[in-house]
Amino acid sequence: MTRCLTPILLLLAAFLLPTPVFSQPSLGSSSAVLMELDSGRLLWEKEGSLRWPPASTTKILTALLVLENEGMEEKVKVSRRAATTAGSSAWLQEGEELTVRDLLYALLLPSANDAAVALAEKVGGSVEEFVRLMNEKALQLGAKNSHFANPHGLPQEDHYSTARDLALITREAWKDPNFRQIVGTRTWEVPCPGRQVNRLFYNRNRLLWEYPAARGVKTGFSLTSGPCLVAAASNREMELCAVLLNSQQAFGEAAQLLEYGFSYWEKVPVASRGIMVRTLPLSGGREDRLPLVYQKSLFLPLQEGEEGQLRREEDLPTGVRAPVKKGAPLGTVSFWLGQEKVGEVTLAAGKDVERAPLWGLFLKRLLESVRAAWRFLPRYLTR
Repeated sequence: MTRCLTPILLLLAAFLLPTPVFSQPSLGSSSAVLMELDSGRLLWEKEGSLRWPPASTTKILTALLVLENEGMEEKVKVSRRAATTAGSSAWLQEGEELTVRDLLYALLLPSANDAAVALAEKVGGSVEEFVRLMNEKALQLGAKNSHFANPHGLPQEDHYSTARDLALITREAWKDPNFRQIVGTRTWEVPCPGRQVNRLFYNRNRLLWEYPAARGVKTGFSLTSGPCLVAAASNREMELCAVLLNSQQAFGEAAQLLEYGFSYWEKVPVASRGIMVRTLPLSGGREDRLPLVYQKSLFLPLQEGEEGQLRREEDLPTGVRAPVKKGAPLGTVSFWLGQEKVGEVTLAAGKDVERAPLWGLFLKRLLESVRAAWRFLPRYLTR
C-alpha cells in the first residue's frame, strides 16, 4: 500500500510546493529603467524613452558639470539671484562665500535650488550659459531626448528628460569619486554666517537608511513631475542604477527594481586586460605582425544562458605602419546579444615596434624577391 501511495504523494508535492518564479517587476511609475553602471547595459525598462519633467534629478547633471570644471575647494560668492531662488533652499545669503564642496553637498542632499544657481554662475558665468553647457553635455552622453532649461529642475515647459537619459547622465557622474562620496552621505554640516549653529543638511534619499545596498543618488519632486528618484546600489561587485519618474512609491519600487537586478543578473568576465586577441599585418617595422590585446577587462551583467549567446564583432584597420607604441588604440571588439550591443572593449598594440632602418627594409625586400624567384624556378626549369 505504501509503495502505491508514494507516486501520488510526489505528484501532489510537485503541485503544492512553491517553485522559483522569474518575477518581472510590477511598478506604478510612469517611466522606469534599470541599468548596470559599469557596462551601461539596460536590464529592464518601462516607457524608458518617455519625456518627463525630471524635477531635482536635474541636479545630477548640474553636479557633473561642476565636478568637471571646478576644484572642490574653490570659493563661490553667492549672488542675489542665487540667494533669492525659489523652492528648496540651503538658506544662502547674498555675498556669502562657500566652497564648491559645501555647495555640492547642499545641492545633492537637501536639494538646494539656491546652491544650484550659485554653482551654475560659478561654472558658466551666468545661469543661461551654464544651461547651454548642460544641453551640450547631455548630447555628448547620448541623452538625446532631454532638454534642460535650468540647473535645479523647477518646472519649465522646455525642461524635460527621460528615465534612459537620466541613467546615462548618472552613469557618467558615478565615475567621479567625489560624486559617489557626496550622494552616499547622510548628513553634512556647513557654517552659517553670524550664527554659532551650523546648517545641517540631511539627505532626502531614504534608501540610504532603509535599503542596505543603497549608495545614493538623488530625489526629485514637483507638482508636474510627481515623485522621482534615481537610486544606485551595489551588491556582489555589481552596481545598479534605478530611475523612476512619477512613482507614488518611489523608494519601495526602487528597492524592488534593484533587488530584481541583483537576483537575476551576475557579472561575467568576457574580456581580460592584456590578453592577445589577434595580430595585424605591420609594414615598415622590424616585425611583420603586431599583436593586439584587450586594453581593459570587461565584465557584463548576464542572465543564465546568455553567455553562450554572446556574439563578438571586430572593427579593425586592415594594416598598421610602424612605428607603433605599446597601448596605442587600434580597433574595438563589441559584444552583442541578438540586436543589442551589450559591451565594447578597445584593442591596443601589445608591444612597441620601431621603424626598420632603410637598409633593413632593402634587405628584407631583396630576400622576399629571392624567395619568390626560388619558388618560381622549378616551374621555369620544367618547361
